[in-house]
Amino acid sequence: MSVGYFPFSIVTPIRKNKYLNNIIEQDHRRIKWKTKDAMGYHSYKTAYRGIETMTMLFKGQLYHLLKSSAINIKYFIERQFNLPTPAYIF
Repeated sequence: MSVGYFPFSIVTPIRKNKYLNNIIEQDHRRIKWKTKDAMGYHSYKTAYRGIETMTMLFKGQLYHLLKSSAINIKYFIERQFNLPTPAYIF
């Protein structure tokens, strides 16, 4: 039955499981309580990135990066924390 508020092309699926968001919330639960302790990093963004990076390492999501060269790990850390890349490499 059409009420006339939305066109027919917009269809919202009805999900049967009401706990689908709990998986996402449980993943971020660790970050929520650690950011208060990590505010010594001077900004919320830096604290969040540091905690998220350590969580990725803990879960094994950076396994392919750890098997690669040290230069790739260095570039990943610089990208993650917006560090300027020096012109020289040790």
